Amino acid sequence: MLKKLLAIVAVGALIALPACDEANDTDNDVENGINGPENFSLQAEHSEEGVTASIYTHPGTPTEAMNDFGVWAQDEGWTVFEGEVDPEAVPEGIVTWAEQQGWSEESEILAAGIFEKGDQLMGAFMQVGGSTTGLVVQGDKDDLGIPENDEHDRTGMEGFTQVTSHTEDGVTGTLYSYVGTVSEAVEQLSTWLEDQGWTPAEVPFGDIYVPVDLEGMGLDAAVYEKDGQLKGIAAAEMPVVGTTNAVIVEGAYDDVFRPDDNDNDENDVPMPPTEDAEGEDIDDVPRPVGNDVRLDSSSTVIPGMALYEALYITDEDLVTVGEWYENELPDHGWVFLVKEEDADQFNMQWTTPDESTVLFVMCSPSGDYEGYTEVEVEKVVTS
Repeated sequence: MLKKLLAIVAVGALIALPACDEANDTDNDVENGINGPENFSLQAEHSEEGVTASIYTHPGTPTEAMNDFGVWAQDEGWTVFEGEVDPEAVPEGIVTWAEQQGWSEESEILAAGIFEKGDQLMGAFMQVGGSTTGLVVQGDKDDLGIPENDEHDRTGMEGFTQVTSHTEDGVTGTLYSYVGTVSEAVEQLSTWLEDQGWTPAEVPFGDIYVPVDLEGMGLDAAVYEKDGQLKGIAAAEMPVVGTTNAVIVEGAYDDVFRPDDNDNDENDVPMPPTEDAEGEDIDDVPRPVGNDVRLDSSSTVIPGMALYEALYITDEDLVTVGEWYENELPDHGWVFLVKEEDADQFNMQWTTPDESTVLFVMCSPSGDYEGYTEVEVEKVVTS
């Protein structure tokens, strides 16, 4: 079972926990059992052949556990592992022990991932019962069968690590972890496919059959075709900053394209429009960074004042959009006034040197398209 788990890392989230110094088994809760995030409790631990496996519990969901964990892991210097993993390298004693602790092939793994730090490798797997349970395996890379120099050819796929692949009814779904943003992942996969002669297909990603779990997927997606074959790609941001989940679905056109068979709402990917709505952009105000689309625009002119408005959606996140406008608007003659922000939105105000015009840039997550950002721009001209 554990070998299977090592083949499905990064399905939903990255999580890592340090193993305790002493190798032992225990069925009791351990108070303050780890020197790491709050809310985690060590339940059992076993070491064999230089590899340690530990089981922890967390009172929240896998996502809540991930939020606690992701910040801690990065603060402690762990980074996402980008090499190849050999599931057969896990000692049989570790596999047997994990099965005795209730981890079987039927375990529903909702979050998993692999981290590295120096010559250490750490894989973690999360399942849910009444609370979240985490299985962590840690050891030296050579003890886990990871070569120091990975010469696997990843031309065109640099930054991607394959974590699982499953074939069902003639369709293969492969999950990857990627170091970078959602838009970067989709752009690189698209370029990789186009370099191999694949062309965009007029098929919504939500109408293709997906044989793997797409929890959290579909924030950015595309479908390609070639010689009677279809390939669908999708990506979603992971809770650990700077990392992304990506999936490639492939097979014969008629096997992959199944709009009538796709009853799972999780596979229905709501996508924003691909073309601008009628109207115009605002003079002297650049469109937002990223793959952006204008959703709406208007203008109102009354004696003494003119109001121009435009609404956009982009695949870049709040931070990226904010930093881009802060760097770009001065080049268009705007003078910064103030910025109000919290975790979910920001509102910037700018003016012209003669203070006759005020510009408002308001940014927040889209309520209609998960993973996208809405940017509302208002320009007020007084005379």
